[in-house]
Amino acid sequence: MLCRIFVLAWFAATIIASLFPQSSAGGAAAGIQFLALLGFVLVHASLAGGWPGAFAFFAIMGAASFVLEAISIATGVPFGFFHHNTAGPRLLGVPMAVPIGYAVFGWPAWAQTMTLMRSLGTTSRTALLSAPVVGTFLLAGYDYPWDPIGATVLKVHGFRDPSGLFGVPLSNFLGWLVTGWVAFQILARVQRGFVRTSAAETMTFALLPPMIWIGTALSYFLQYAVAAPGTTSVGERTFVIADIYEASAAISLPAMILPAIITIIAAISRPRLISVAPADTSG
Repeated sequence: MLCRIFVLAWFAATIIASLFPQSSAGGAAAGIQFLALLGFVLVHASLAGGWPGAFAFFAIMGAASFVLEAISIATGVPFGFFHHNTAGPRLLGVPMAVPIGYAVFGWPAWAQTMTLMRSLGTTSRTALLSAPVVGTFLLAGYDYPWDPIGATVLKVHGFRDPSGLFGVPLSNFLGWLVTGWVAFQILARVQRGFVRTSAAETMTFALLPPMIWIGTALSYFLQYAVAAPGTTSVGERTFVIADIYEASAAISLPAMILPAIITIIAAISRPRLISVAPADTSG
């Protein structure tokens, strides 16, 4: 019940923040949006592996993202040379909010991965290798539509050599793949030590993470609908703001909505397969 309340609050805040980005109501909604999603992730992750498992996830995801971002800021590997512009305390050039952000969006990606692995009947040994790869691409799917907006319109971060997708270089997306794989590979091994509760096996548990993905994707369509006129510049490149939001909305279709739909199908189909099996064997 608490997970559903957090998701509903997140959906409402997401709509307001997307439609009124420049207003005080939009700013307040953005804060509620983050806190609701953080609350959802904490509770949802605790259902999967207890509170120790939830804290382990935050520690692993946060540490992996912090280390790799700090290395990239200093050396350009794996994300490329970039910098953060967000306010607040930072260490080695990485704002403390960044590792939390990775964990907050990393959990829906990992939870969807668990649903897909269960629906495929994957053995534990196979899952150790396949789950991190699947989770990595699900997590990167979140970044594909977000970074063109973050790096150009919002300018919360920037790259030394803008290129590629509205100034976001290919190296950035490869960096997300590396970061996700490192974190999820560690998590796949550590998570075996945490016992899942029965709540983590319910359909509701499986359906909520893909709804986060769908809601995030739909927010890009709302932002495109109210996009401010004009252009924005990154280095020597100039882009139409509405084009950036339109591209992000288009990218979200295969990057976020398609994986979410597949996860929903997997979550719905698996209980049916289990309930039909006794009838098939009794005849």
